[in-house]
Amino acid sequence: MSVPLQYIAALLAVDHAQEAGRAVLFASTVGFDEFERNIPAVAAISGASITSLEQIVAIGRQALSIASPVVKEQHLVSRVLLRQFCVPNARGEAQLLAHSLQYGRARLTGPGGVAKRDHFVKIDSQETEHVWGQVEQDLSKTLAAIRTRRVLRDPHFVTLLKEAVALHFARSLDTLEMQETLMRQTLEQRRVAYLDDWEQMRELYFKKHHLYPPLASRATREEIADDLLEQTKQLSESGVLFRLRVVDLFEKARVMAGWMGLRIMSPRSGEFLVGDVPAIPINEDTGASGLLGGVALGDATMIVLPLSPTRLLALARGPDEFVRIPAGMVRELNRYQIAHAKTQVATRPGSGLTDLVLAKRPLPQHRQGSLVLDRGAAFPSKL
Repeated sequence: MSVPLQYIAALLAVDHAQEAGRAVLFASTVGFDEFERNIPAVAAISGASITSLEQIVAIGRQALSIASPVVKEQHLVSRVLLRQFCVPNARGEAQLLAHSLQYGRARLTGPGGVAKRDHFVKIDSQETEHVWGQVEQDLSKTLAAIRTRRVLRDPHFVTLLKEAVALHFARSLDTLEMQETLMRQTLEQRRVAYLDDWEQMRELYFKKHHLYPPLASRATREEIADDLLEQTKQLSESGVLFRLRVVDLFEKARVMAGWMGLRIMSPRSGEFLVGDVPAIPINEDTGASGLLGGVALGDATMIVLPLSPTRLLALARGPDEFVRIPAGMVRELNRYQIAHAKTQVATRPGSGLTDLVLAKRPLPQHRQGSLVLDRGAAFPSKL
């Protein structure tokens, strides 16, 4: 087995190829044909079953198919959640106030007109919508129950609320940007490794084209390296790898949410708003926030998600509990939503939060990935 395959097998041994997106990425760097020919050897090193490795190859090849059903318009914030910020207009239509951070203007619209992106998942998106739908279909009943403390007595409701946080953490524009950045870095690192190891690159070229390349100039070597990485690049640019990775991340977030405490916050005064990147990881020890601010899933001590003008969820250390918070903390949490949103935040019409949005909205050229925690507004752990 070639050195690259040995390296990939060692990487797959970390989780026995349980994360499909990650495994497909690794397999693609040497080509699915090469990977498939060596499945027994890869299985022996990685500890993954031959069947699961065969499925990885099948997933990778199927993911390249343009025949997979897609959903063009995809919501980043569940519409059932956005409806909690709506009030009926004179015609009885549910409306909320959508604030454009770029233009500093607000407009009344229905929940279907906020926090959406065409082709967020570019390929096979009908399947991801099915995954999200399994959480969202029962969320409406849970949001009705969350108005009382009794919700914490029902394990089913508690699980759904935790999964709602996991869902919005994974289905996020920050996740998309982070995955695209990591993919560019992975491709560049693999390219550099190929260029530094002519023998490895020469052998891989032979396995792909059934002939050895001649000793070549630097420019020719770069051309060969780009040729070897073409399939991985295609998987990335087509959206296949993100389609797989976003589900991996959701499953990982769901597991993490399962052992964290569920804190339901309600304001003593004021109310919450919601941004188009609503689930924000926070590290209370460092004061950093946001995936792009360096707070990965495993580094977060808290992940916050507004559910309505009067309720906000936080996955955090400690027991499941209700917490009433002062106006200063409500303002701080709203500031997080505004700072981490990409284009929009939504409020209840008549909330009085327009001035806050205008005052705190970051200009596009000044937008940062991280917001430092206000140490004067420490998150309470008890009532």
